[in-house]
Amino acid sequence: MADIAAEVERLKTAGNDAFKAGDFSGAVTSYDKAVLLAPTNHLLYSNRSLARHSAGQFGEAEVDARKCLELAPDFMKGVYRLANAQLGKGDLDAAEDTVRKGLGRDAENPELKKLVRVIKGRRDKAKRQAAVKAATGAGEIEQKGPQVDEGTKREAQQLAERVQQHERELRETQARLGAVRRETARTTITKNEINALGEKTEVYRSVGKMFLLSTKKGVDDLLEGQLKRGEERTAQLTARAQFLDRRVREQTAEFQQLVAQAAA
Repeated sequence: MADIAAEVERLKTAGNDAFKAGDFSGAVTSYDKAVLLAPTNHLLYSNRSLARHSAGQFGEAEVDARKCLELAPDFMKGVYRLANAQLGKGDLDAAEDTVRKGLGRDAENPELKKLVRVIKGRRDKAKRQAAVKAATGAGEIEQKGPQVDEGTKREAQQLAERVQQHERELRETQARLGAVRRETARTTITKNEINALGEKTEVYRSVGKMFLLSTKKGVDDLLEGQLKRGEERTAQLTARAQFLDRRVREQTAEFQQLVAQAAA
């Protein structure tokens, strides 16, 4: 079981990396293999839905989103995936219904509130085109470019700013993590050298700019405490970096989808 879980995680990571690189087909392939090993993991269907949506496979994305919600009905990201897939198919009524039901359970969900604005923009665009067609009596006129409503523009700008902010935080966290790891490595080397000394060897430890005579055990205990704190800090920073990396990837994908939907 442990081996299967490890392989699922490896395949999921491979899919995430492929998606981040813009290889949506490769991401789907990795998620396919992971789903075969873990068919009840709702996160895999959510990720594959996003990858398929990004590849323009909106019908398949909808199927995955529905399976995700079947396995985890309270997973709001699955609701967003479903509405997004329906929007990609051009089924505004279905997308609006999905969003409405989702907001009924989580009224402040930012992703669903964003889709409300996107759907409104798409409906407004359709109304403008219908009005122009009716007014000219000569069919739909050629558009010079995508008509993007102001709400969608603001949403895209805010999303881009959040991506930049999280990218900065990620770089800073990775830098701090590197510094902690280097300090932990130096402490480990020092501890090994202390342990190699004889039991009666006199050792000194630094206190500010001073060096105080200490026992070997005293210095060893001090270094052991530093190592433990270093390990705890490493775990905290690693978790933070992983969170920020996920947020950057998710928000970048959402920005790309928002731009694509606004231009559709």
